[in-house]
Formats: sequence, C-alpha cells, structure tokens
Amino acid sequence: MSAIDYEEALGRFDGDEEIYLELIDTFLDSPIADFGALRGELAAGDVKQVAFRAHKMKGASLTLGGNKLAGIAGALETALRERFPEEILSARKTGALKPGEYCANVDELERVYDETVAELRSIKVAIQTRR
Repeated sequence: MSAIDYEEALGRFDGDEEIYLELIDTFLDSPIADFGALRGELAAGDVKQVAFRAHKMKGASLTLGGNKLAGIAGALETALRERFPEEILSARKTGALKPGEYCANVDELERVYDETVAELRSIKVAIQTRR
C-alpha cells in the first residue's frame, strides 16, 4: 500500500503541482515530527502537547494524501483526548502514564512518517523531473 494518495491530494489543488510541491517542502521542514521531543513530552505527561502534535501531523498529512499517517496520528490524538480530557483542556500534565505507555503508538507513527517522507521526496523528484 502506498503511503501517499497522490491523485487525491493533487485533486485538492485542482491539479496544481506547484502548490503541492510547496506544501511538500513545508511538511518536510516542519518541526512537528520531532519524535525525540514527542517521546519526551509523553514521558513528562504532557498529553496536551502530544495530542497537538498528532493533530497537526494528521491535518498536514491528509492535505498531502498521506492517509495512512493521518489515520495513525488521528488514532493517537483520539486516544489521548478520550483518556485525558481534563488534562488536554487545562494543559495540566498527567502523572497517570506508565513508563512506555503509548510508545508503540509513537513508534508506529514514526515508522509510517518515515515511509511517507520517503514517498513525498520521490514524488517531488518525479514532478521536478517532468518540468
């Protein structure tokens, strides 16, 4: 299964590859996928920040056709919002996390992020080569 649904994504921009290329660059340069920071925030119980990062990754990847990444990021965001609604609303850190809790989710998110990035880079080269 492909990490990117290129046709779906390009349809959002009426076939304008230039806009798509700009958004690929923005996505690739974004600090939102700092998995070291994300793991640190999770270990510190900063579930609001982790949910925020997951939410941003979900939205950005959906825009680019990264439905698989968006699904995993969305599932992590939803799980945190459902389990820690008060902490998310108040930005209060939780002490309720067990060591390693949600790490498998973050590991999967990082793995699929890497696949998505690799495919976006290939798409970018293909578009630029056609020009």
